[in-house]
Amino acid sequence: MVTFGALMVLTFGVDLALPIWLAIAIAMRGDDAEERVVSLVSPGQTFGEAKALLGRVARSDAIALVDTKLIVIPSAAILSLMDREPRFARAMAFVLAERNLDLLCEVEAAAQRGAHRLAAYLVALADGNGDTVQLPVSKTLVAARLGVKKETLSRLLRCLETRGLITVERREVRILDRTGLAAVTR
Repeated sequence: MVTFGALMVLTFGVDLALPIWLAIAIAMRGDDAEERVVSLVSPGQTFGEAKALLGRVARSDAIALVDTKLIVIPSAAILSLMDREPRFARAMAFVLAERNLDLLCEVEAAAQRGAHRLAAYLVALADGNGDTVQLPVSKTLVAARLGVKKETLSRLLRCLETRGLITVERREVRILDRTGLAAVTR
């Protein structure tokens, strides 16, 4: 069991971890000591794969957003399984390739303005989930994930709402004009 706010530095980087309950934030600190949330990990997702396979210590922190239960799999067990089971090795390669593509999208999104990043985030959340989505974490964490201040996120949400693209009720966002919201991402 990992408690809210706990850093999982010792686990993250030498083993693969799978959160069973709720969420983990993967964060990095820049030279200015500003924390940047680079990923949110939900139940059923794993983190630390590349670091575990390479045997390197992570350059990011894994932070429990709430009390969280983790399953930690030693890297030696993963490597052994990859040697014995080609399908597992292929699945691991697929996960790493997917993470690589996600990272490239993040780099592209970082170059966009805040409104572009927010619109892209909302479109991605809604993909396959209908027109009403629940923000998976607090607005403060969503703001950190998008690389903006919480006040800026609130202003951007109001702007999209004023344009008739969305409505916001606490953490629930209803997309009124999916085409218009997608146009903001370009």
